[in-house]
Amino acid sequence: MFEGTDASPVAKHGTSLRLKTLTYTSRARAGIADDEVNNIHLASRNLNALDGVTGVLIFDGDIFLQLIEGVEDAIDDLAERLRRDRRHTDFVVRAERFVEACSFTDWSMNFIKVSPGFEDAWMEIAPMLPKSTTRAVRELLLGMTDQLAVGIGQTTNGPAS
Repeated sequence: MFEGTDASPVAKHGTSLRLKTLTYTSRARAGIADDEVNNIHLASRNLNALDGVTGVLIFDGDIFLQLIEGVEDAIDDLAERLRRDRRHTDFVVRAERFVEACSFTDWSMNFIKVSPGFEDAWMEIAPMLPKSTTRAVRELLLGMTDQLAVGIGQTTNGPAS
């Protein structure tokens, strides 16, 4: 399931220090309010910063698309918490891989609200991505918005940066 696993694993006390990205989609709980979505963003920004997790949360009013990145164990733990979160359903991992460096080092968790349906989301997302975003991550996010515009597609494993 992983591409780019040539990043050599470094372990200390049994904890992996490999950097990993994980991209998932989920559907917001029916009737979720804007203030609750804002609270999700604020809480994730603060909690993820404590774990060294960075990334971007994209929301179109119905579907969440999130890319998280950080040390492998932190990403795996966060993914498990996200699976159990009752504020969304249909949690599906779309891509995960090991990387040499994180793309969102200046963000703990940025939030981008896009127009409903993701049809033109790439135009809203592209200018907001930091210059440090690797080409592979940029293509993954923008490609994922295309998939969401036509319906949630298959899991994607893009090339590692």
